[in-house]
Amino acid sequence: MPDVLGTVKDIITAKGTKFYLASTVPAITGNEVTDLAAFDGLTWGEVGMVESIGEFGPEGQIGTFTPLGTGVACKFRGTTDNGEVQLTIAKTTTDTGLLALIAKQGDPAESAFKIELSETGTGTGAKAQRYVFLGLVRSVRVSVGSGDEVVKLSVAIPITGALIEGAKANGT
Repeated sequence: MPDVLGTVKDIITAKGTKFYLASTVPAITGNEVTDLAAFDGLTWGEVGMVESIGEFGPEGQIGTFTPLGTGVACKFRGTTDNGEVQLTIAKTTTDTGLLALIAKQGDPAESAFKIELSETGTGTGAKAQRYVFLGLVRSVRVSVGSGDEVVKLSVAIPITGALIEGAKANGT
């Protein structure tokens, strides 16, 4: 019987993961962009020196209604929130991707972002995956730290629509 559980050879390491900002946003058909191909034609600029990308992904809200007659709460699945990407980045003055990201802080227009996972793994099963989404740069905060630390930026990017996952595009 084949092994249906993942094994250590399937693990993808975080080392080599990259974060990108596009110079434009994909054309929107309907209420939001939900097609991975819509992001493929964009011009992407890498944001260098990213130390960490926090957790993100869909989280469902639970709505409630309590009828007076029973006093028992009825619960139902509500809206879904795809979260907020939290980046920690070393502050530099020459990284054009970082400078473009900083310039987006406070801009009311959405921007296109891509997180491309590493192809590095413990076996040949590692496959580069990417996440693309539209978002807003909510904050860019400076963390100076102590004498032996690198000055860092904490960047918060709420995901404003669909979070699309797929294999890395050829040539990117």
